[in-house]
Amino acid sequence: MVAALLAERSPERFTSALAACGPIGSFPLQIQNFGDFRVLFDYFFPGVLPGSAISIPAALMSGWDAIYAPQVTAALAARPDRALELMRTAKAAYDPAAPATIVQTTIDTLWYNVFGTNYAVEKLGGNPYDNRLRWYFGSSNDLRLNLHVQPFSAAIEPYRTSGHLSIPLVSLHTTHDQVVPFWHELVYLFKVDPVGRGRFLPLPVKRYGHCNFTTQEVVSAFGLAIAQP
Repeated sequence: MVAALLAERSPERFTSALAACGPIGSFPLQIQNFGDFRVLFDYFFPGVLPGSAISIPAALMSGWDAIYAPQVTAALAARPDRALELMRTAKAAYDPAAPATIVQTTIDTLWYNVFGTNYAVEKLGGNPYDNRLRWYFGSSNDLRLNLHVQPFSAAIEPYRTSGHLSIPLVSLHTTHDQVVPFWHELVYLFKVDPVGRGRFLPLPVKRYGHCNFTTQEVVSAFGLAIAQP
């Protein structure tokens, strides 16, 4: 996202830019994505993690690797039906042919909530997560889910990309990114003026995983970026 923001806001410093697997479409929606996943996890697996989507106790961060990540893994293994409901309601990326990716997606997404929330509140000047108007669907009982999921109200308006480009921006993103969803590329595409030098060139990579690129894919994307006129 930093690369995209620099391309938009400081075009005089660069001839082109390359953004890889970033939340370039909408930073507020990315914050929502992390928060939604946490409140849904807490609904399907209550009591596994202390705190909430917007309040992360120090004990959760210090004990994440040794205590809480293993507890999350065990909870998913004990209730695979709820694990699938979590994936469906969160619209999270996973590979149906590889059940281990459900655990990977859950651990990776919760990690950003656990280690990013307090920092985000401090740097952005308030709670950036708001789900008061959200309607979650995809569970076995959506009405019950939406009546009981914990609501939160945002206090700030996070940073946004504008799509106003005067230099080329190339992006590289896996289609099944479990941390930063691929839809960011589509959202950003609709922001950008389709004509002019400041064009946007998204490069989708059909694969599961966050930044799960081969060396050749990265080198090719970089070569395309620097080759732009």
